[in-house]
Amino acid sequence: LPYVIILIAVMIMIMHWPLGADPDWHVEYPDSFCVVEGSTATIPCSFTHPMVKEAITAPPAGLRVERVVWCANLEFCWHPVYNGYDSNSVLTSSRFLYLGDLVGNCTLNITKMLKRDAATYRFRIETNGVGWTGPNGVRVNVTGKGRSGHTHLYLSLLLPPIGRPLVQKWPRPFRDRPRPPPQPSDKWRHRELHLLSGLQWAENLFALESGRGGR
Repeated sequence: LPYVIILIAVMIMIMHWPLGADPDWHVEYPDSFCVVEGSTATIPCSFTHPMVKEAITAPPAGLRVERVVWCANLEFCWHPVYNGYDSNSVLTSSRFLYLGDLVGNCTLNITKMLKRDAATYRFRIETNGVGWTGPNGVRVNVTGKGRSGHTHLYLSLLLPPIGRPLVQKWPRPFRDRPRPPPQPSDKWRHRELHLLSGLQWAENLFALESGRGGR
């Protein structure tokens, strides 16, 4: 008889509970996005969860979030998290920084992205009564760095006819590079200088004379 009374009381409470007042389990983040290796990735995220745990044999109990987890390539985030975030075991040296809270913000920050960080990330909520993991996840793709090579600029010079020297002051970093053979003419000769960026600038004096072979 006592169980019947409790069951009736619970059913009455459910019937009189305002429709839509208690949110469902839900997490919201983008389906996928792409970041550059070495940069910082921010995964915007928000979540909701029921505020009341309904039970047949006991009065409804309030739910509160006690743990949040971000995991990579795991369906339920049950296993130890090695590439992600766990509020129960935060590492100060981790590149995964939780910018959210235990109320509704689950934004995650990943610094110095590596190629191995490319994965499908899921968010898990654990309350005092039950846990839930967002089923879809967000796919993070990591692209390679832009080539750390140099910016190339070819500078063409027209030298005066033979017998008339040219003295020109050039700033570094002009460097000689392999180039097609010059095509001399009776009046003008063509030279190409290779501009290489990223080096320390210093002034250097090049004396270019039309009578020299030159480089």
